Amino acid sequence: MKNTLIYQLGDIAGLAQAQFQATYQHIDPVIGINTQLRKSGYAVDIMTIDCHVSKKRMTLLLEDAKPETAGYQFGRSDQDPSAHFEPIKISELTQQGFFDLMVKALVCAAE
Repeated sequence: MKNTLIYQLGDIAGLAQAQFQATYQHIDPVIGINTQLRKSGYAVDIMTIDCHVSKKRMTLLLEDAKPETAGYQFGRSDQDPSAHFEPIKISELTQQGFFDLMVKALVCAAE
């Protein structure tokens, strides 16, 4: 199971996290992978990238029914996510793509 797309993207996000921390040393993003929905019968996986200090969060949703795209949203770890996710092509989720999303979610997102 470790070679599934969510874990491959997690490895890429980890590289972006190191790049991000070198630039924004005061923000320590934490990457989480959640496969509990899949274990409950839903064909989805979730990745979160959180800043525990500011409570800012980026959520990435991977649905088996949409293999070419993922959904993402910016929010807060202390609030329930909305049902709306912006689409992004899987091919855009490179190290630089994740870095750019982290900047938008954890640095630029409205308080």
